[in-house]
Amino acid sequence: MRRLLALVAVVLLGIGLFESREVSSFMSRAITVQGTVVAVETRTGPPKPTQNTPIHVRFSLPSGESRTAITKLPLLQKVKDGDPIYLLVDPTDPQDVRLPLLSELWARPLAYLVSGIVLVAGILVVKVRRGEIGARY
Repeated sequence: MRRLLALVAVVLLGIGLFESREVSSFMSRAITVQGTVVAVETRTGPPKPTQNTPIHVRFSLPSGESRTAITKLPLLQKVKDGDPIYLLVDPTDPQDVRLPLLSELWARPLAYLVSGIVLVAGILVVKVRRGEIGARY
């Protein structure tokens, strides 16, 4: 059981590091542009806590090229058609559009990293209490 928990902790840390690297890479090449909300998709029924609202945005790249893309807005944020909005866009892949929000960029990598760290810390605490780690006489 301990090996399984250790494996899960290592996998969580690995996923967190991989996703952190991916977000850092995106941030290093992304540019900030101002766009306009073209359409907000409406949903039927009560929103789920993890459900984001898809929005269609139109923006122009520094080259003057106009693009339309779909991104997701957290439930707590409200926008309507015609509202200005700031976006992070990858110039090499203009369809890769993200909102410059901490929750949108870093929430998943941090959740994986914190979960892995907590699991490793828990395993170490249990080992220390059982006397498996520490001074042996």
